[in-house]
Amino acid sequence: ADGGSADGGSADGDLNNALPKFSVMYPARYPEVIAVGASNAYGRLATFSNFGDEIDILAPGANILSVDITNGDAMKGLGITSGTSMAVPYVTAAVAMMLAVDPDMNSEEIREILTGTAHLMAGGSTVGDLNLVAALEEVIFRLGDNASRGDNSKKHYRKRLKAKIKAARRAALN
Repeated sequence: ADGGSADGGSADGDLNNALPKFSVMYPARYPEVIAVGASNAYGRLATFSNFGDEIDILAPGANILSVDITNGDAMKGLGITSGTSMAVPYVTAAVAMMLAVDPDMNSEEIREILTGTAHLMAGGSTVGDLNLVAALEEVIFRLGDNASRGDNSKKHYRKRLKAKIKAARRAALN
């Protein structure tokens, strides 16, 4: 869930109209939810994003091309917008890809991998920017270590999937 904007909900950047600051709003504040903050083009916390111990991970959320008829071209239905709501789909897609590789992962494993592979921000921050490649590599690595947790058909399926991913990675590098 998105962590909300640092101004309490207004991501328009107009601090004259800002509501009181909150660290993270609900539902992102619930401990079982992966709370997503927004990062800028440099992988740093966006100025409008909430922050604090409740945020688990950052993802791109500044100046994102999106379906938007209010800030952009109403005829095309596209616009550039910013917000934690723009960051959440990146994390959602990463989780979907992780589960495609290993559908038996639980929510704690997913959170651990996302936060453990994130690019940490400078200054000793405990929250980092989403690193999809590292997260998927960690899932694949854990499959090799945990192949025995399923039956033989799952084990063979995972081996074939792991080989396909490695082949696709090699092809992309060439």
